[in-house]
Amino acid sequence: MSRNKEIKFAKWWEENILDEYKNKKYNYFLDDEWFNSLPKELRELILKIDDSSWEDSNYEHYLEELEIEIKSYLRKYKHWNYNDEEIQYLFEFSDFCQAEEDDESETDIVKEKEY
Repeated sequence: MSRNKEIKFAKWWEENILDEYKNKKYNYFLDDEWFNSLPKELRELILKIDDSSWEDSNYEHYLEELEIEIKSYLRKYKHWNYNDEEIQYLFEFSDFCQAEEDDESETDIVKEKEY
């Protein structure tokens, strides 16, 4: 199996997106050709984020870099078309990573308050 098909977001997408939306929205990380066509920096950053977690001291920096790389891709290849499905998917991945970090941060706050 290709590494991009193992990305947490791709698995989450398959498990949580309702069937009626699966026909309308495509899970791009499962497409090797699409993933390999992304700029190298963006591909590597996506895999780096997937391999790390919110506990990693660089995780927040990775998320900032991801936003920059997505916008660079948007400018260079999509002519600032925010409505492009691929761009929306990449931003959904970014939101997923941010939400994952936020959820874990909230869990830590609750644990600290309990003590």
